[in-house]
Amino acid sequence: MKYRHCSLPLVGDCNLKSMFKISSLMLLALILFSCKRDAKKLDNKIESTKATVKRPVSPSILEKIILDHEATTPQELSLPFSVTKYIADGHEAFDTASGDINNDNIPDLLIATRIINEDSIKDNYIHSDRYLNFDSGALKRQLLLLIGEGKGLYHLACLNDNAIPCLTCCGMTDPYGCIRISDGQISIIQYCASNCKSVSDYRFKFSPTQKTWYLNTVVSESWCFEYEEFARDTMTKKNLGTIPLSGFDINKDDGH
Repeated sequence: MKYRHCSLPLVGDCNLKSMFKISSLMLLALILFSCKRDAKKLDNKIESTKATVKRPVSPSILEKIILDHEATTPQELSLPFSVTKYIADGHEAFDTASGDINNDNIPDLLIATRIINEDSIKDNYIHSDRYLNFDSGALKRQLLLLIGEGKGLYHLACLNDNAIPCLTCCGMTDPYGCIRISDGQISIIQYCASNCKSVSDYRFKFSPTQKTWYLNTVVSESWCFEYEEFARDTMTKKNLGTIPLSGFDINKDDGH
């Protein structure tokens, strides 16, 4: 009689406690399983989102333009006297582009020039450790814009010694990409390369009313290593302001 009121209640108490513990453990297990399943779904969602990010397959759009241009540009340029007479003393043409850039249906000509033996001068500068600035004086590269008059004749419409990137202006290699004429616009491409790379295409459009060329668009691509963190950006005249080709400076007028 002393334990009657104790034995049965104790057994019931223990069963209730055991059932509560078991129920709690089952609930916890269910929560953990559910969380793990949701986490897996989230991981899959994030992974698929990353997979949809479009990164270029080498080369990028602007890189391909440069490579195609290099493949079609002869190592040695042969230009007539009607053109070479405009090239500064001590300079040589190293790239050209032909096309109509003033809407008169007559081919015009772009010429990029540099000091003769530029690479040798750079090598001697490195070995002798002398200070030499390729972005000043006669060492500056030049852009010549020649308007076609027909029958192989041209006249000089613009000369700019700040439009072509200098040999040592950015990156670890020569940042010059190319010059070209595309859709009636002048295009100057700069390629700054190290671990991270940036390519910029500066496009100039002819103004019939002003009879000159203005910076119209800048298209830029940038990435690190194997196209990690790839970005492509386009800026228009609205962002750039009014910048004529004659006063353009590639080191300053990038719109950024």
